[in-house]
Amino acid sequence: MAAVNNSTMLTDEMLNDIDRWLLDYLDAHEWATPALMRAEYNESHETVSRRWVSRRLTRLAEHGHIEKVNQKSSEYRLVEDPRDG
Repeated sequence: MAAVNNSTMLTDEMLNDIDRWLLDYLDAHEWATPALMRAEYNESHETVSRRWVSRRLTRLAEHGHIEKVNQKSSEYRLVEDPRDG
């Protein structure tokens, strides 16, 4: 995983709709895998690719808003919601 870039925390204006949805999902659940989040998102929204979800999660993790709980299964959890600050 990439290093956390705390000097450039994201703001709400820097987020797109899927970023907000991913943050909301992780806020409502203790943890989730990219595959689970993608499946849930695709059921209620437009279809997004595995790569797109992975890129969004990587960006949120790089800025310290989420983190991997388990490296082997790629479980993520919310650390700090950028919309709260």
